Amino acid sequence: MSDQPESKANHIVVSQENLIKTAKLARLNLDESEISRFQKQIAEACENFEKINEVNVEGVEPLMSPVEDQSSTRPDEVAEDAVTDSVLDQAPELQGRLFRVPPVVS
Repeated sequence: MSDQPESKANHIVVSQENLIKTAKLARLNLDESEISRFQKQIAEACENFEKINEVNVEGVEPLMSPVEDQSSTRPDEVAEDAVTDSVLDQAPELQGRLFRVPPVVS
């Protein structure tokens, strides 16, 4: 006998009443076609979550990261950036080391 859970043939159904109530809370105005479409999409998403729940994870330790080695950090040092200088050299107008742009709101 397998340790894996048996596949469930349960189909999750989101009632039209619950969908409309949730849409109202989210301040959405849904028409009949959208309600029908969303009911199907939510049911499909829930079925996918059920498939994930069927995966046997017994003995699998939770991970903080899928990578065993932690990335090394570099020292936080101030350095000159030649790229910034070349970009600023191409600016049509500067104010200090910032781009000067025309006002958006007058």
